[in-house]
Amino acid sequence: MNELGDKIKQLRINKQLSQTQLSKLLKCSSSVVSAYEQNLRKPSLENLVKLSYIFGVSTDYLLGLNTTNRDPNLIDVSALTESQRIAIKQLIESIKKK
Repeated sequence: MNELGDKIKQLRINKQLSQTQLSKLLKCSSSVVSAYEQNLRKPSLENLVKLSYIFGVSTDYLLGLNTTNRDPNLIDVSALTESQRIAIKQLIESIKKK
């Protein structure tokens, strides 16, 4: 699992997303996601960043620069409600201001 496409496919499967669902999150076609996973096409910088947020991993991990698939600075808030996410974001912003 050295190639970027292999990582994208495995992360997508782990997150229980179809190629179509991932393509909607990336705002591209499912054929583009398929091409990523088959290592026929590389994601743009914008999509690489989106992929890192969707999967909760660093871009370094996706690119093979870091073998740890979790960025220690990222917190998985996917199980939280939108209002809980907003509350956490506001708390972080208030801490930054201090």
